[in-house]
Parts: sequence; structure tokens; C-alpha cells
Amino acid sequence: MELGDDLLHFVRWSDVIGKIFPKSKVYKIPFFDSRNIEVKIPWRRCPIGQHWVSQHDRQKKNLEDVDPHCRRNPSAKDLLKGEEIDLIATLDIFKNPKVQVSSHKLGFKFGTKYDDLISGWTAYWNDIFKIDPALHPNAVKALMATESSFIATGSAKNKDPKIGLARGLIQITEETYRILKDNKGEIKDHYVELEDHELWEPNKNICASVRWLFRKRDKAEGRLERKPTWEEVLIEYKGRTRSKTEKTQKIKNDIKKYLKDMEEN
Repeated sequence: MELGDDLLHFVRWSDVIGKIFPKSKVYKIPFFDSRNIEVKIPWRRCPIGQHWVSQHDRQKKNLEDVDPHCRRNPSAKDLLKGEEIDLIATLDIFKNPKVQVSSHKLGFKFGTKYDDLISGWTAYWNDIFKIDPALHPNAVKALMATESSFIATGSAKNKDPKIGLARGLIQITEETYRILKDNKGEIKDHYVELEDHELWEPNKNICASVRWLFRKRDKAEGRLERKPTWEEVLIEYKGRTRSKTEKTQKIKNDIKKYLKDMEEN
């Protein structure tokens, strides 16, 4: 088993060797029980399979403050909610990732405003998925430029009511955020569960969007029947992998230009 940066924490350690047992009783000590392992990564307050809460929704009628704690996810899979997303963005590991996004403004007034969040969330999701080659934060910035021109309040209606309104810096649609939090849907792990209003918040919007890029990579691989480049994944994010219209070509050209500008900066 490759552990990477993950840390294994043994729980109920005292049940195993935490005290001195009479020699005659040693044979009764359980040697190993995988249920007593909690997997943690340095980004998270809680072990994988739990989420951070400081409020409880009582009978889905009102929120009540509680002592902050880790709560098990019903699915037992990885889940990020809004409060922990904000906590992650305060960590040194988030603020100082090894790979930083380019400081090029790309011709936009707010072209560098969200650089720290782009770099941080790209590093986070790269650490979760460990895809080779890793997603570069410049790709996320190029996508943001084409999606919203770095305007956090941007929105766009879709003709298909199933897709719904796209909102925020990387234009998360209603359909997308329903999928991201559905543990019985098309993604099998690493869910992001946000309230509708949270999608407008830059930190949460970028977190969810970068998570969705990794899902779009799977989609692009299926359509292309090969491993896609991250540039191709950006085109898939925009739903244009098989499109050959003039608008699609313009989008491709814009993305190439933004990536080139950042590489030369």
C-alpha cells in the first residue's frame, strides 16, 4: 500500500498495547483490526470519511450551534462541506503550494485577484487524485478567464433546464453541483456539498470547480478513447470536445493564448 503523504492514525490504541497485560493474557490481544484505522491527510481537520461540523440542522428546520467536531459521512466516503473548505484555505500548506499560478493578469482588471485560491485548490485536488501529469494552476486560471473574466458575480442561463444557471468564477451549473454532492450519482468519491448561496463565494466556487475538472478529465478520456491533455480537459469542461463551430475554435484559441502568455511571464 502506497501511503504518500497520508498519515495513518490508530484509534483505540489502548485496547491493543496501551497498557501492561499479564503474560498469560497476551494471547487474547487482537493483533490487527482495519476498522481501527483512520486515514488523515495534512489538509483536513477530519479523517477521510468524516466531515467538520459546528452546526446541526435540527429536523431540517433550523441550525443550532454545537461544539465543532468531526462527524461520520453516511456514505463513508470523502466529503467536503463549506465550513471545512474555508478552514483549508487558512492553512500554510494551502497558502504556500509548491506550484504557483502565473501572476499574469491576462488583460483583465481582476486577473490576479484569485491567484492564491487557484494555486491552493489546484494543489489540494492534485494531492487527492495524484494524476500524472498533475493539473497546473495556469490551466485553472485560463479556464476562469474564459468562464467569467474573473468576475465573481458572473452568471449565465442555459437553454437546457436540467443544466440550469451557471454562476461564479468558474461557472458552476446547478446540474454540476447536484452531481458533486450526490453519493448515489455518477461520481463515486470525493464529494463537495455546498448550499446554493455558497456557489457565489470565490473560495468555494474554485474548490468545487477544480474538483469538477478531475471528473471532466474522466469524461474526456471516455470521449477521446485515450488519456486527454489538461488543455483538452478544459474544452470538455466547456462541453465542446466534439464541437467544431467557430465559437469553439475561438475558445480554444483563447485558452492557448492565455496558457502561452502565462508560460512566458
